[in-house]
Parts: sequence; C-alpha cells; structure tokens
Amino acid sequence: MKSWDVMKLIANRPGSKFAQRKNWLVIPNVSWGFLRYEADMLVVTRAKFCTEIEVKISMADWKADFDKRKHKIPDNRVKYQYYAAPYELALRYTELEIPEGWGVIGVEDGGRSVEILKEALPKKARPVTDKELMILARLACFRVWRRE
Repeated sequence: MKSWDVMKLIANRPGSKFAQRKNWLVIPNVSWGFLRYEADMLVVTRAKFCTEIEVKISMADWKADFDKRKHKIPDNRVKYQYYAAPYELALRYTELEIPEGWGVIGVEDGGRSVEILKEALPKKARPVTDKELMILARLACFRVWRRE
C-alpha cells in the first residue's frame, strides 16, 4: 500500500471523523503557503481546527520521522496530530517512542476499516481564520488541477 492509498482511504471512508464530507477541507501534501514543514494530510474541521495526519508505510520511514522539524517547531494552528499506517504496521506503534500527544490510525487495505488505535491529545491551537481557510482551499485546488 502506498501513502497516497492510505490518504484516499482516510479521506473517503464513510463515518470517519477525517472524511471529506464531515469537514471543511481534507488536503494532501500541505507545506509552502501555509505550514513551515510538510504535512502529508491536513484536515480542517467545521470548527476550523486543523488535524495533521502523517502517513507512514514502513517502520524505517516511521523511525526517521522523529527527527523532523515539525517536532521541534510546532504550528499553533494544528490541534491534533496523528500517524496513519497500514493496519499491521500501525499496530506496531508501541515499539516506537511516539512524540507526546500524537495519535495512531490504522488503515486496512481495501478501505474496509479506518480505525483510531491511539487517540491524539489536543494541543493548544487556534482555529484558522477565513483568510487562512481560503489559502488552504487554493492549495487544495493545486492538488486537484496539477498536471500528472
């Protein structure tokens, strides 16, 4: 399973709290123009709070993530942070020293299940402004309309 497959399953799973239909925006690969680092997926709730989802498809990739900038310089617009991985890999999160407050989502291949294995703890965050929401909508359009 590729990271794009994991993101699509999370965004399109009916009933998931991260589903596109339940939120203002669900955007893949958010970085320049909004964050100081790259987030694999950003979910903006109807209350305008951001949830970051970092997708991992191998244990080596997951371990390498802990040294990234996002853990040293948090963004005050991100209220929740999750790791998402294929289900069998996600179950192994207990082998790692997950950063404080991060949650874990397991995604079963075929989209049959998107399960929160560990809830993320809320961080002190502010909601995005209407101007920032428009910036994110613009970035989302780039993801849709860019040439392959």
